[in-house]
Amino acid sequence: MITLNSKNINQESIDRIKEGSVFIVLTDTIYGLSCVFNNKESLKKIKKIKKIDSNRPFVVLVSDFKMLKKYFLVSNEQELYIKNEHKKNDRPLSFILRFKKSSNINPCFDDKDGIAVRLPKVNFLTKMINEVGVPIVSTSCNITGYSFLNNRKDIELFFKNKKDFPDFFIKNNNQRPRRRASRIIDIRDVNNVKIIRD
Repeated sequence: MITLNSKNINQESIDRIKEGSVFIVLTDTIYGLSCVFNNKESLKKIKKIKKIDSNRPFVVLVSDFKMLKKYFLVSNEQELYIKNEHKKNDRPLSFILRFKKSSNINPCFDDKDGIAVRLPKVNFLTKMINEVGVPIVSTSCNITGYSFLNNRKDIELFFKNKKDFPDFFIKNNNQRPRRRASRIIDIRDVNNVKIIRD
């Protein structure tokens, strides 16, 4: 597994992500296993690394509202709700929405229960997603059923002799991981908002 510095992510790195590389990156919450959202084989690889058998959905990260509205159904009321919640909360928030029927939906995604989507408040991450040009998925860096790995050295040690491992690790020395994942809020019905994970 190659380690890259967030300050030195070049066009070659962006191209590799576009082509389907699976990578570890510190999001605005915890370290996540990530790839572009529209590459079926990449998502299969993440599921293999995490030993996931089901179609359990991943969180999708977008760079801004323009990307959010390109791929997801977002009403004016939902957009206003998201913006207001971001103003009130320091904690990262993920919102359950539905994909647009016209968007390039990955077959691995099951939209019947909606998809959790987040606009991360990390400049490096939003810039990277914007350069990739499509949303990326993020899921905790661990084997399903075990505690997530949230320390860079532990992650590197964990994957050192594993048969299945990510293509590269993006480290960001200017950012520290949080101790828990994002709050998840179901706003598919903005008049009946539900907290799914607090």
